[in-house]
Amino acid sequence: MPGRPQILCIDDEPAVLEGLELSLHGLGEVHTAESGAEALSIAARLPRLSLVICDMRMPVRDGARVLQDFHVAHPDATRILLTGYTDIADAISAVNHGRIFRFLTKPCEREVLHASVRDAFRQHELICAERELLEHTLKGAIDAMTDALAMASPAVFGQAQRVRSLCAALAVRLNGRSDWVLEIAAMLLHLGLVGLPDDIQKRLLQGDDPDPRQRQLVAQGFSHALESLQQVPRLGPVRDVIRLAEPLSGGNLEWQPDQREAIRQWSAILRTARSFVRLEANGFPADAAVAKLRPTLAPALSEALAALVGSGDEGGELREVGLAALEVGMVLAKPLYTEGGQLLAPAGYEIRQGFARRLAELRPEMRHARFAVIVPRHDAASPTASGEPAATASREELGAP
Repeated sequence: MPGRPQILCIDDEPAVLEGLELSLHGLGEVHTAESGAEALSIAARLPRLSLVICDMRMPVRDGARVLQDFHVAHPDATRILLTGYTDIADAISAVNHGRIFRFLTKPCEREVLHASVRDAFRQHELICAERELLEHTLKGAIDAMTDALAMASPAVFGQAQRVRSLCAALAVRLNGRSDWVLEIAAMLLHLGLVGLPDDIQKRLLQGDDPDPRQRQLVAQGFSHALESLQQVPRLGPVRDVIRLAEPLSGGNLEWQPDQREAIRQWSAILRTARSFVRLEANGFPADAAVAKLRPTLAPALSEALAALVGSGDEGGELREVGLAALEVGMVLAKPLYTEGGQLLAPAGYEIRQGFARRLAELRPEMRHARFAVIVPRHDAASPTASGEPAATASREELGAP
């Protein structure tokens, strides 16, 4: 059973906070704060935060700006502004520009306050339901589409999955959570490579710069991919992230003003993850790849990447294993080719469900091959699923640069 909805009341007058707490305790779990900074600190510990009520007349930052901060940090929480009659013009502006649900004039009758709180709870439920629809239904449909396209170019989408995982891990380290926009953009960014000649795909997956003729083909690929996404509703932010992360994609940004900072950060995360994975595909050790990227990164992103791949979940141990020992989450340390030289999967490919089975069925000669893989740190101490011992090898022994 979910707990009671949580209400956070913000006012610099303790007597007002005490009155709100007494009035609202029957409707939810009430918390109070005397400043915007204190409120944001408290909100970080409230997993069921449904409503934020803030007085307009606040020191340092007025109530409208405090609620704008909550719109960024806790977008699902409904926001109500309390204001005096002299502040009505400012309150109307705050509602129009700050996405505030409602403003109430002080003093506010108990019945009006309670009715507004109940309306705010219903608004919160609608917001959460819409987010769940986007995160699960739309994200699931995109996943199904990318899985189908992966059959056309498994090398491209194997690396895309690796980029997506790293993007999510970086976002969690930077913000405490990932976002469906970023993860979908990480997968769909690679749509621009599908249909390109194999030699161009290989160059791009390994981080090599295309020549002028190839750049034109790549730009056309990204343009066609974005055109296909134009028909999918609610993907405007995803397209913006892709356009900022990949200059060759072209086109104009579609963003709303309140999305700009988030989209800029997501695109920076996506560029960083893709660059790291492609350096990884070229045989760079994690620390060398981070050192190469550091001059181009913002300090916070550089530190997050170094912490993540150096000693966190994305770091790992280099091993050589047989086909039966390949597990979901392992990452190829060297590219995988057929005997005829066709690229099956690049270095940096994250092993997905059914990969080993399909490889054994389609390429029987691979059944006795050995594979250089990176085992994520949280799995490195675990035995392989098949019980086969995994030999630890140095990069030199595996022939990696």
